[in-house]
Amino acid sequence: TGDSITHNGSWTQGMNSYSEWFEQYLYMTGRGDDSVFNTGWGGADIQDFLYEKDTPKGNGVFADPGMGLEQFITKYNPDVVFIKLGMNNRGMKNADFIKLYNQMLDGIYSEGAKNGKTPKVILLSPTPLSGEFGISSGEFGSDPTTESYRDSVKRFSIMLDGIAQERGLEFVDLRQAMIDESINLGDRYHYTFFTDGSDGKIHPNAAGQYCMFQTICKDLGLYDATMP
Repeated sequence: TGDSITHNGSWTQGMNSYSEWFEQYLYMTGRGDDSVFNTGWGGADIQDFLYEKDTPKGNGVFADPGMGLEQFITKYNPDVVFIKLGMNNRGMKNADFIKLYNQMLDGIYSEGAKNGKTPKVILLSPTPLSGEFGISSGEFGSDPTTESYRDSVKRFSIMLDGIAQERGLEFVDLRQAMIDESINLGDRYHYTFFTDGSDGKIHPNAAGQYCMFQTICKDLGLYDATMP
């Protein structure tokens, strides 16, 4: 589950999102009985995945408490959940982010317990921006929020790694993977991951989604480089 990057409503021009690649890959490797459900939606943030009692008043006026838990835990009773949230919480202070994220995780386990299951939780970092690597002016750099977005992505990725370590959870650093890829691509980084359907700033395109899928499989020990 996640926000618009996971939802992938239009950013890949009809090509696969990372969750669709993942489901297809499982099928090709002989796990055709596994089902993958994408329950992300545009604008989702951590507060949408909290119980109402945990949702701070005045912080997230558009939050729909419990909706996230209902959509991807109560409804499907999953064995494994992938969570990619944080981009829409960019104005949140570190302590608040850690507190609310942990409350969300507690809610996930609580909902799972109602169905007699403890789901395996895998945390995904936010993805970097097109301007993460020095594009600060010109055609793609006019967005005044780029700097604050960039700071949030970095802060939240570090904090998610810490939360995962404290709880013994899997953490997949999508941000670092795309940074590593940028070293190979150089100036072509933006044109590879943030054009052709993307908004050019935040939402990766089809190539970016494919990079996310590969990173998840590699980090989980599922990747087979001999596959087509």
